[in-house]
Amino acid sequence: MILCFSRPKNTILVVALSLLLGLLALPSKADDTALPARLNAALTLKIASYELHLSNQKHISILVLNDLELSKYLKERIGTKIGNSTLSYVNHDSDINNYTPDIIFVGQQNKLNNTLSYAHKNKVLTITKGKKLALSGVVLTLYDDEGIPGIILNLGASKENDLTWNPEILNFASTIK
Repeated sequence: MILCFSRPKNTILVVALSLLLGLLALPSKADDTALPARLNAALTLKIASYELHLSNQKHISILVLNDLELSKYLKERIGTKIGNSTLSYVNHDSDINNYTPDIIFVGQQNKLNNTLSYAHKNKVLTITKGKKLALSGVVLTLYDDEGIPGIILNLGASKENDLTWNPEILNFASTIK
């Protein structure tokens, strides 16, 4: 006697759909692909000009945490106008207690809570690359949106840091709360 086991067509369909849904749930590479450092540097300076307090200061300083390449490109831009302000100083991985930067670019998550607490207390604009930190309280996120620069403005973090934006930023930035 030969036993033949066959699967009903519905079972095969359910398995196939489960596999497909599982693959769709996996994060795609574009979900957290960072932009090139040179582009992050240019966007950081351009977007900073939309924050009203920053764009009307005399000098702006930037602290870059965990991103030496970005720091290098920003240092090349010292002297660049940011609204009515000028980029005057860029520091890489220094202790934020040694001076008060106007912008902190957060390259990775280590010491994120301390950095965000400091930024909130001192009304500092925080920026990061990739979408991983967008919901963590960083004000601006720059990322690769399928080959196009994407920008996320965290309205809650922005309000906590007492930042005031030119409404034109809403023409090119997505918002989250």
